[in-house]
Amino acid sequence: MTPLSAAFAQLFYRHRQRRWRQLAAQHAAGATTPPWQQQAAFDHLLAAFALDAGAPPTTRWHWLEAAHVLGQTTLSLHWRSHTAMLRYALQLRDAREAAGQLLRLALVPLGHALARLPMGNIGRARVSAFAPMAPQPEITPLIDEALAATAVSETLDKKWPLRSTSLPKQLSNDE
Repeated sequence: MTPLSAAFAQLFYRHRQRRWRQLAAQHAAGATTPPWQQQAAFDHLLAAFALDAGAPPTTRWHWLEAAHVLGQTTLSLHWRSHTAMLRYALQLRDAREAAGQLLRLALVPLGHALARLPMGNIGRARVSAFAPMAPQPEITPLIDEALAATAVSETLDKKWPLRSTSLPKQLSNDE
């Protein structure tokens, strides 16, 4: 084994060890949400963003930031959150935010491949793409509301997680 390959092996081993410790800590804390509920809550947040079209931009950004924080651990949801942010930045004609979202779209696959995602990061161009963040007081209630709206009791069939209860009240047919 050459010194270079030994150094690489040691670096890889430490990286994997750190990643497994993070996963074990998340599992022990009960921080895992079933994938179907995460998907449904993410869709709930994007639907709420779409329904809130008349609200000020700051309020609408909170919906997208909450979707980013919730979907950050899944590649497809993470990608969708940044594309939604890019579309909204273009709609607002915010060139700085749009450029930041393009950069983040380029970093999303790399971050997932290397398992280097800054947990809690809101995904906006005004914050570092590499810095983990504490839960934001404006965003946490939105995520909790989306998870509560998409929770399914244990007796229901889990093959159908996207029922009308997983949508915001304005989209639901149950009145």
